[in-house]
Order: sequence, then C-alpha cells, then structure tokens
Amino acid sequence: MNNAAPGWYPDPTQPATQRYWDGIAWTEQRAPLTPTVVQLQRPPGNGASVASLILGLCAILPTLTIIGIFIAWIPAIPGLICAIVGGRRSREIGGHGRVMANWGFWLNAAPLMLLLFAQAARIFNGD
Repeated sequence: MNNAAPGWYPDPTQPATQRYWDGIAWTEQRAPLTPTVVQLQRPPGNGASVASLILGLCAILPTLTIIGIFIAWIPAIPGLICAIVGGRRSREIGGHGRVMANWGFWLNAAPLMLLLFAQAARIFNGD
C-alpha cells in the first residue's frame, strides 16, 4: 500500500480480519472485520385503510338482519371517512393500502345506501 493513510484496512493475508496500516508498513495488530449492518425498509403503513376495512365489515354484518340495517350507520360513517383518508394516503405512499381502502369504501357505503333506500321507501309508501 503506497501513500495510504494510517488506519484499519482489510488484511491481505487473512480475509476475515482487518489489519492496521501505520502509513509505512503493516503492523501485527489485527481485528475481526466489522459486520455490515443492513437497514431493512418497511413499507409505510396505511392505518386508515385497515380501519376502513374493519369498520366496513362491522357495518355490513348487521345488515344481514332486518333490524341491523338501522344500526349499521354507526360504524359505516367513520368507516367511509377512513376509506377516503386511506385512499388519499395510498396515493402518497405508492399505492400501499389502496385495495383495502376501496373495499372499505364499498363495504361502508352499502349499508348507508340500503338505509337510505329503506327510508325513501317508507316516505314514498306513506309510513
């Protein structure tokens, strides 16, 4: 090593170690190579999309009964808000959570539409 600054360098004689170069010659000081740390990147989360899907399931299940349609709006309204927020966030983070937001939107919108149709039918039938 010509004109190299003093410091630790990979040992040319032992591949798994590093050796100290004093600027003139190799010394007898050796140390194991420091492992390379790999930073794993997690995809960004989209909690609003997950919440919209869960609230959508909570909203759609009561509609399977006649009376349940009248309480389905309770999780459906916050679920719709979460679906809209999750859909917008998915555009910002490269599409992560878009499918969940779409499913959440429609699962939350369906009970509300059924409730609106039921109320409209009551109004038009004179009930």
